[in-house]
Amino acid sequence: MFNKAKKWGLVSILYNLCEILENQDYRLFNRIVTDPEHCLNSILPAIRTCVFGTRDRGHPYELPCCKYNAYKQSFLNRCLFRYM
Repeated sequence: MFNKAKKWGLVSILYNLCEILENQDYRLFNRIVTDPEHCLNSILPAIRTCVFGTRDRGHPYELPCCKYNAYKQSFLNRCLFRYM
């Protein structure tokens, strides 16, 4: 759709939808993690208590066990696994 709009001269910039969605996911996940008053902060998993000298992650939360792809592709799980 964006390629046709650019070709027809309707837009001057060619947008990449995947990049836009990824940036918005990151911004929302960052807001959820950093703001304890955020309405979605309560659904974050528990914070890891035991760290056996492993490398740092982008967040302190436990990673859920995802057996099915649909569960892993939900917003919160996708962000937990992507921004580790």
